Amino acid sequence: MTKHFLCAIGVILMVLSLQGNPLALTYEGLPLEEALVTADAIIVGTVAGVESRWEDGPGNRAWIYVTVVVEEVIKGRNIGGTVQVKTFLPFRPEDPDYGLPRFSMDEKVLLLLSKHENTPGLFWMRDCYESKFTYIDGRIAGSSTTLQDFKQQIRELLAGSRASIALNSAAAKVAHAGYHLNGQFRTFNPFRLPKTTPLTFKINPADATDPDGNPLSFESIKTALQTAISNSWNGVSASSARFQIDPDSTTLGPGTDDHSVICWTDLGPPDVVGARNWYYKIDSSTSEIISVDIEFNSQLNWSVSDTYPSPCDPDNGPKDFQNVAAHELGHSLGLAHCSDTYTQYTMYRLSGRCETGQRSLESGDKAGSVYLGANGTGGGIQFDMVWLARTSLTLTGNVTVPTGRTLEIEAGKTINLNNYYIKATGGTITDQGATWNPDIAVKQGSTLKGHYSTIQSAINAASSGQTVYVAPGTYNEQLSMKSGVDLKKNGSGTVKIWGSGPTGEEPVAYFYGDSDILVEGIHFDG
Repeated sequence: MTKHFLCAIGVILMVLSLQGNPLALTYEGLPLEEALVTADAIIVGTVAGVESRWEDGPGNRAWIYVTVVVEEVIKGRNIGGTVQVKTFLPFRPEDPDYGLPRFSMDEKVLLLLSKHENTPGLFWMRDCYESKFTYIDGRIAGSSTTLQDFKQQIRELLAGSRASIALNSAAAKVAHAGYHLNGQFRTFNPFRLPKTTPLTFKINPADATDPDGNPLSFESIKTALQTAISNSWNGVSASSARFQIDPDSTTLGPGTDDHSVICWTDLGPPDVVGARNWYYKIDSSTSEIISVDIEFNSQLNWSVSDTYPSPCDPDNGPKDFQNVAAHELGHSLGLAHCSDTYTQYTMYRLSGRCETGQRSLESGDKAGSVYLGANGTGGGIQFDMVWLARTSLTLTGNVTVPTGRTLEIEAGKTINLNNYYIKATGGTITDQGATWNPDIAVKQGSTLKGHYSTIQSAINAASSGQTVYVAPGTYNEQLSMKSGVDLKKNGSGTVKIWGSGPTGEEPVAYFYGDSDILVEGIHFDG
């Protein structure tokens, strides 16, 4: 059974060999270690030539051919003194947000490569964003790691004596850009965010054909697309990322700025690419996706029915439109392919003709949508989540993290509690350095148990042996302390708690019985 690459993402083309055997040329979704182990070649060398060429064919486009003088072969056979590397030229070269690894003359590089399927001596970049390391003065650029140490780590990894590659944080970010929850979801590099308002797609039904090769109507496509949207991304309640459909058909094709178009295009033989995301337009100041086009292969027949036709012909049957549309819509949010470990996920890169499993999102797909568009909805989280750093978040309800679930909050994120709380009810909250408003936390030792909007609500929620940490500031509260729960200042500055009851003479804090309470760094002013 032939499996198709579901898409070409933006400037990234996913290709399948014509014999039907998946050949991963530039696919995303691999951690660095897996990319190193599965690369056909790993070389060290110097860039001796950079040439752009226009090539006709399905998806006419320009390519970059890079000539590299090979100085060392870490992995690979029959590699000569020079190799050529083929990669993609950005659609909009003037836009720095559109691009793959850049090459310049005399640049010193370590490259992860895959063999070109037809041309000996020609290679593809192993992974568009994870396959090039530049070194300067014997060190990996952006890293304190020396080239010699990096090469030795790679050799040990290939020999099986090392499980992971140790680079400092700067290099690790380059190598693992957009890699989250062990590859359950990936974001693009350069980064893209979904629109803050629903992204509206126009449908051009020209050249779309049903399982019998007859033209598909606009209405049938619209109905199937609406079902795909409702059953996938628009159903993630914790995310604000949404899609909608223009009620009227269009004759627009891909590449029309400010319009998002779904259309059918000749993408080559039916055993190559099923569909692709193309012509992203992105707001350079916010990284927000303004428009994106989805092209489905007109050489394939498409089923738009809720039930896939039976019996299934895995070699010649139609592709399931809802299945592929759900995947492509994920790219339109800003998600790349998940790791190859997660073959059942909507954002997995391959799909056969009879497959419908990617219509419904898995936990990692949902987590990706929340990462890009968390909306602060309250309730118990239903899957592991990561909250993105670059956007602020205002809670609209209390959030609980139950047993078996993890909430990771990236450094730099601002969270406005808005009189609500985030509380671990058996699960794990990992705060990498967020800014909290207000900043009142409960911890047991160094383990974060929750963040609260008032000191009293934090005390009420805390258990014996736990500590309420209060950031510097002035708080207008009257506190009833709890035995076994300590109260401490967190950070430099003054914490001042003052209270004004009905008579103006009430105590600021009440301590009951033989309370075992430590109060440290707090100034009470009644």
